Parts: sequence; C-alpha cells; structure tokens
Amino acid sequence: MQNCWEFKSCKKGPHSENPCKAASNIEANTFMGGINGGRACFYIHGTACEEDKYATISQKWLKLCSSCEFYNKTKLEMGGMNYLAYLFHINRNQEEPDFNN
Repeated sequence: MQNCWEFKSCKKGPHSENPCKAASNIEANTFMGGINGGRACFYIHGTACEEDKYATISQKWLKLCSSCEFYNKTKLEMGGMNYLAYLFHINRNQEEPDFNN
C-alpha cells in the first residue's frame, strides 16, 4: 500500500526538508496501513496538494479529493471510506491528559 506522497511523487514525505501536513501527522500513523497521514490525506486540512485554497475539510474533499486518483485508488483498496473511523483512530493515538498534575 502506498502513501499519498509516494503515489503522487511530490517529495513532501516525512523525511523531506518540508514535509506535507499529511506526512507529519503522527496521530494518523497506521491508519489504513499508512505512515503518519499518508493514507488519510483526504481527512487532513492543509495538505500540500490543497495549497490552502479551501476553508473547510468538506470543501477540500468536494472540490479536490473526490476526483483525486489516490483517493479513489485507496477507496477501492479499502472497500470504502469512513471519516468516523479516522476520527476514532486519531483520538486513540492522542496522549491521554494527566489531570493529576
């Protein structure tokens, strides 16, 4: 399975000088088998392909991701997409707050 930066050959992966927000989103690591947000770029606001054109993630998805080859390839590989599954995944990967300190 490829990550978005590998599929698009954009040179903004996690080890690049200027990584994309998808590549540096560690909360999304392992989501759908990807490295960081590499298979969740369509759920992450401010990615390199977006160029900050869209005010909301839903605008980004409707105008950019829904026609993206990587999105459609990933959707086919995974048998569909589920934004709620992404939200649960990143919630599990965030550090639990320590209310005792």
